[in-house]
Amino acid sequence: MNRRDFLSASAGLGALWVGSSGRAQTLPGAGQASPMPPVVGRSSKTKPWTEVTARRVVAGSAKRLRIIQVTDLHLFHTTTEDDEVTFKDIARYLELFKPDLLVATGDLWHDNDHGVGGRGLEQITRRFSDFGVPWTTEWGNHDLLDDYQAGHDAFFESRHSVYSGAHTHGDYRVEVTAPGSDSHPVLDLYFLNSNKEGLGPWQAGALRTMVQQVATRDSTPPPAILFHHIPMAELKTRLDAQTFRGLKLEDVSSGQDNGVTFPVVQQSGSIRACFCGHNHVNDYALTIGGITLNYGRSTGKAGYGGERLRKGAKLIDVDLGHGTVEVASVFPDGSRLA
Repeated sequence: MNRRDFLSASAGLGALWVGSSGRAQTLPGAGQASPMPPVVGRSSKTKPWTEVTARRVVAGSAKRLRIIQVTDLHLFHTTTEDDEVTFKDIARYLELFKPDLLVATGDLWHDNDHGVGGRGLEQITRRFSDFGVPWTTEWGNHDLLDDYQAGHDAFFESRHSVYSGAHTHGDYRVEVTAPGSDSHPVLDLYFLNSNKEGLGPWQAGALRTMVQQVATRDSTPPPAILFHHIPMAELKTRLDAQTFRGLKLEDVSSGQDNGVTFPVVQQSGSIRACFCGHNHVNDYALTIGGITLNYGRSTGKAGYGGERLRKGAKLIDVDLGHGTVEVASVFPDGSRLA
């Protein structure tokens, strides 16, 4: 099954998404009306950024933070054999690699036909909570619900979750501290809701605001990593044979991204790497000006592409002393590809 076949079942939902209404809002410090917030994952209970508190994760050691990134699980709302294998694989990654944080970058379930998206939400929050490790997530274009605020609240309130995007349309920040004390953050993790169209002016404004918050907190901000679902356009427009590594087996589906977010990443001065999902048979990275853009390894057995690219996960190790990021694709048998 290819991406076109995989998406055909939900093609008719586009008019419903586009038809959803909302009022333009103002990002703190922006000084002007912002673009419309995303439809997928739109909060109905919002707060000013100044009232949003970042949640924290404690690193496993003073030297390193380890993350497992999974992406594109595409649960089909009932307990299928594929879904059970997907959850067993994730449990195996946690057992083998013992991460400090599990990050899921979107398309956790598949659409909301006849209101069944809530079943996918329930599966994710229950099974991820049962893993017993800190976890968080981001919205994908297929993570559809009748009530997105209920989804935000479920993510926020679930056991072991550090999700904090319930009042900001899924754009949020997590602070990482060293073990042994309530120390000052040594790493920031940014999360952007790429909606169904990809990253755009709304997300660029949200990221700029969060970066400004960190600059207010720290005169010299620590290193940072950015997670989102739909890839940045630069993964297509800035391909460079000298820095490219990995496998590119399909086109980059970056939606309506016209390049407004990556300059904010560059201007931050702290973001060292970005991680996305969305295209199931791409697993590559490229480096632009010292910033590495990475595709996550597609994880869900029910998603397309498994016959072309083995399903897996991403192992991300961050050196908290130097801010360097090491990345490998990993598999349930313990093997890895750097």
